[in-house]
Amino acid sequence: MITQASERVALLGASRGLGAAFFAELVQSSPKGEALLFSRNELLLQRLSETEELATNSEFKVSFKTADFSQTPDQEGVFERLRQFRPNRIFYFAGGGPFGPFEQKSWKDHQWALEVTFLFPARLLHLWMRGEILPPEGPPRQFVIAGSHVAEAQPDPLAASYAAAKHALRGLIQSIQEEAPNLDLRLFSPTYLDTKMLPKNAAPRLNGTPIIPVGQAAKSLHQWAYYETGPRHQIFNPR
Repeated sequence: MITQASERVALLGASRGLGAAFFAELVQSSPKGEALLFSRNELLLQRLSETEELATNSEFKVSFKTADFSQTPDQEGVFERLRQFRPNRIFYFAGGGPFGPFEQKSWKDHQWALEVTFLFPARLLHLWMRGEILPPEGPPRQFVIAGSHVAEAQPDPLAASYAAAKHALRGLIQSIQEEAPNLDLRLFSPTYLDTKMLPKNAAPRLNGTPIIPVGQAAKSLHQWAYYETGPRHQIFNPR
């Protein structure tokens, strides 16, 4: 287990949804440490860095950097900042895509979904495994990626490019887990979460499918990542 004294955590896609909820859980659960947050939205990152919990905890430090993960120059900026920060844990939450019939959405929107949801985290993982984000020696390291129990293993109508990216992400991670069983590389796959990113007219909201509070998922993720050493793929689908 990585000790709290050495805790340096990078959260990519931290400003909304599960990323923001996990950051709140991290602050509440960690008496000391340092977090580096990444997102496109500077205003939301600023708000996270000024939460009441942080104001009363001088032992927990936060910094942030804005970045559009779909753009190569911003990706390079993320890699350089991570090299400077030297995190011993990386959590990747970013993802998404256009909602609606596949052919009615522009190709650039589908490209965005594939880049942010699959290609960029795959590239980041590649650099991390090669020791180009952190040197191979040093404290224990962990890389956790948020998947989707819904989109990564079954059809997801009206979210085809997002589902394609999540399918690819799961295939990549599980293949690497077989190749390198000693790496602490994990995939956290929640079911439908109650966030603003699940559209109001999405089928689960209309047909009564259980939708899980995002804070509940964040708490489970924190417990699993920090304190459990079992299977490296967790499906979060409480009923």
